[in-house]
Amino acid sequence: MRPQTRAAAIVLVALIAIVLGAALLYAARAVPPATANASPSPTATATAATSTPVATPAKTNSPATTIVTCGTVVVNSVTSGQGSGPNTYELLSPTGINAGRFFWDSGQPALGTYICARFIPGAPLVAFDSLIRPGEGGYVAQPTVATDSCGSVTAYAADGAHMLVTLTAGGAATQYNLQYQFIGGTAPTDIGTRLSAGTSQLLLITGRQVPPDSGSPNAINLRNYNVARVAACTPTSSVPRPGFVDSTGRVSFTLPLGCAYIGQPVVDSDQATWSFDCGAASRDARGTLASALTQQGWTLCGAVTATATWANGTHRLIIAEGSGSFGEYPKLTQPARPAASSSCP
Repeated sequence: MRPQTRAAAIVLVALIAIVLGAALLYAARAVPPATANASPSPTATATAATSTPVATPAKTNSPATTIVTCGTVVVNSVTSGQGSGPNTYELLSPTGINAGRFFWDSGQPALGTYICARFIPGAPLVAFDSLIRPGEGGYVAQPTVATDSCGSVTAYAADGAHMLVTLTAGGAATQYNLQYQFIGGTAPTDIGTRLSAGTSQLLLITGRQVPPDSGSPNAINLRNYNVARVAACTPTSSVPRPGFVDSTGRVSFTLPLGCAYIGQPVVDSDQATWSFDCGAASRDARGTLASALTQQGWTLCGAVTATATWANGTHRLIIAEGSGSFGEYPKLTQPARPAASSSCP
């Protein structure tokens, strides 16, 4: 081939290469970018999952509120079935009534310790939430319980129908007739065993006093009763009692055996108010005190809703039912000023 022809061929090949390169570049630039509607590749998905944190949804089953209860921690009396299990306990009220059964998985105080705590509602058990320390909001100091139905066990007998328990306090012995079918709470099952062994034991008995039966005419007959072991007994004489002074002297009202004053009375210029508890019988406080009030010379003026007014001359006593909630005991109120008339309104 002539040199001139060879040179022309080389130039032609170069021109063709330039044209093809330009065409490929144009085609590459003409490809549209990925849009929001385009399906991401598997690689892109994996990258997004690892670089973008996923929000954890808020819990929707968390309890909105807790309940506050105080009492003495004791072992759970339910040993099988619903309401039983490890780390389950009971709180007892000042007179030994079950104030609640609960689950507490760790950090529990020693049995017999008085506590106030917040609990998460549930059934058949509530769950421990947090302890309330003395001085914190919601804490209620352990109240004193003043009652004459408390003392050392000095005699005991039982059969399938009832039990007779004699309590001695201050040198005076009182026998109680407690019939099983009317139990309002619980009772220790080893009273007789401890007495036979010579083991000292103090019991506090609450309930509604009713007329004695023919089988035990000298015993205090109680219904809706509860028996609780206590560390000490405080007589009602330690608490100022409702009453007044007239021409015949001091006229007082004495709680019937089976009832107790809780704490000291709240006194102001208008009235004095006592909290009291008769155990399970407190569910009908007005009825529980009715017989004792009548025997002590008071006359029922009438009952309205959850209160009842009793009169003795121009003096009045007002009985108000408790709400049933923790610490909401029935109340006994004596107005500071006598009524205008001895007649009931």
